[in-house]
Amino acid sequence: MSVVGALSHLVRAWRSLHWQEALAVFITALLFGLIDLTGLIELKLPESPWRTVVLHLAMPLSGGTALLLCWLPAARSDALHPRRRWRLFGAILLGSALTIALSQGLMQSLQWPSICDLYAASQGQPPCGDYRWTDLLGDTLWVFMPSLMLAGMFEAWQQRSRHERAAHALLLEHSQLKRQVLAARLAALQAQVEPEHLFAALIAIEQAYAQQQPDAGARLDALIAELRQATLDLRQQQREAQA
Repeated sequence: MSVVGALSHLVRAWRSLHWQEALAVFITALLFGLIDLTGLIELKLPESPWRTVVLHLAMPLSGGTALLLCWLPAARSDALHPRRRWRLFGAILLGSALTIALSQGLMQSLQWPSICDLYAASQGQPPCGDYRWTDLLGDTLWVFMPSLMLAGMFEAWQQRSRHERAAHALLLEHSQLKRQVLAARLAALQAQVEPEHLFAALIAIEQAYAQQQPDAGARLDALIAELRQATLDLRQQQREAQA
């Protein structure tokens, strides 16, 4: 895929975002932020920690946005591609790493106290130290696991939608084929009562009576029975075609 094609796919994938997907990511990120904020309950603070609350809500929301932007191109790729699962896996892993990187960048740029800093201050200790690469790895995995579960739920929902659309298409095709078969049978029954065939049969019976053939009466009765049955079948086929 060319660079232009890749960029076009990215734009189409981002523009195809459903509100259900955005809402699910928003709620999940908000819950993660609220879980972090539960640590404030145990702390006795002299003033309102509004900066800490805003910080711990903004970090998962900004990270969830980055994760969503990484996941969408993989989710909107070919549904039957043999490496689709690996694409989703890689996209979620990249999004998780970007989530942690954005969170740490937000903390460093704002320099607002985190829950860790407030807890250290309540214990008379200095603020939390530098962020190490081991912390980055652990936090990435901590974000990756629930994100993978959420993406799996979306993938199952999309597969179910595709299967439902395929089943609906098959039912529609079956209905169309059934109508075509009924139309063909109706045309065949109509051909059985065409005037040319009927006149030919009557002339043959008339000639049989003129020649005093012994089966002339039986042939006339058979023709009458055949016409009655064809009329009944024709009416039945018309009712089935209209149903």
